[in-house]
Amino acid sequence: MNLINLFECVGEIEESVLAFLLLNDNNEWKNDFIVKDINEKIKDKYNKDILYNKVFSISEANLLNKKYKEILNEYIKFKK
Repeated sequence: MNLINLFECVGEIEESVLAFLLLNDNNEWKNDFIVKDINEKIKDKYNKDILYNKVFSISEANLLNKKYKEILNEYIKFKK
């Protein structure tokens, strides 16, 4: 039997917090009990915009291969 572990990769704490803050902006999810409950607990502790920029920026503290990092940085420059 092949079981799927739904929580195999849940991300860093800040990534998970941002996910719930973003779900709270989504009409399909914002009235969900869990989303409402968690957002009530985190809404005053985190700034969504600051957290968004932090989560979606490339940190120098990473394990990326040098060549891949160069390619990724060029892609990001191109997209801006």
